[in-house]
Amino acid sequence: MNTSLKRRITVSILWSIGTIALILLVTFCILYLLPHRSTSLQQATVSKFSYDKAIHDITAQQKRERMAPHFEKGCESQLLSHGKKVARTVVMFHGITACPKQYSALAKTFFDAGYNVYVPLAPQHGTTKNPEAIAGITTSQLTRYVADSYSQATGLGDSIGFVGISGGAVLATWGAQYISEVSRLLLLSPFYSVSEQAAPRWQLPLLRSLYGMNLVPDQINQGFSTRALAKYLIVAENYKPDLTAKNLKHVAVVTSANDTQIDLNQAHLLPQSLAKNNKASFRQTRLAPELSIGHDVVGPYEIAVKKHQAQLSNLYLSFYENRDPTKEL
Repeated sequence: MNTSLKRRITVSILWSIGTIALILLVTFCILYLLPHRSTSLQQATVSKFSYDKAIHDITAQQKRERMAPHFEKGCESQLLSHGKKVARTVVMFHGITACPKQYSALAKTFFDAGYNVYVPLAPQHGTTKNPEAIAGITTSQLTRYVADSYSQATGLGDSIGFVGISGGAVLATWGAQYISEVSRLLLLSPFYSVSEQAAPRWQLPLLRSLYGMNLVPDQINQGFSTRALAKYLIVAENYKPDLTAKNLKHVAVVTSANDTQIDLNQAHLLPQSLAKNNKASFRQTRLAPELSIGHDVVGPYEIAVKKHQAQLSNLYLSFYENRDPTKEL
């Protein structure tokens, strides 16, 4: 083989390698910079229900949920009603992979305080096949779930507020901005962003693109579907730039010092900005590490939560109503 031919082969190989590298670099940049804001995720269509229609709709929904394949007993939507429309209603959005059972204790606390309480089951949740079963959840399903739950709640009470934990707090925050009549928010361990320990911040745009758009196979990490987590993060990407919420009167946030799953700073800063931008009252606290409570600060099946259940429920109700707790942790 002569020198000229060798040179041409070498140049051809290097050119091919360079082309492949360039394609990979361009692809990386596109995925990294790809925007995930969409007008379809920045609006909510809601309806006004009568009390009878709300009860009929929720009852039918519970029946459908129980008939779903691999349904997990006790995970259907929960309604605690005083038998009529009351002054105050609260909608509680459970966390990712969880179900309405997560709020069993807190829901009763609010009910005993005079609220009608509605805890709707999130799409593709409430089965024995989680977390794999929720990998196919879509962002439009999540935002529709919030809007539909609000519509049902309009038949249950005159004033409506949201409580959310983890991914449910992401949805509650979204709902307060795009549904004009939400008046109060209680945000527990809000999953606006993952902790640096869970994933470096530079990886988040890739996570939203690769997993949020289902471009790569799902990964199950610490009991969570990465695709599902990405969908909730995309919903958070669609908050209003100025975080305006027309009739929001009060915001409260509670996190735990032992939570290693979420960005704790963001979990407080975003609700604080939300309150400030809407001239709403604001309360916040972080549960002490010695309580041994992790990310799930409400589930009664958590040993540490169960140990402090009475004090925690009192704290959450008090913060929601913007008053000091009557029981100390």
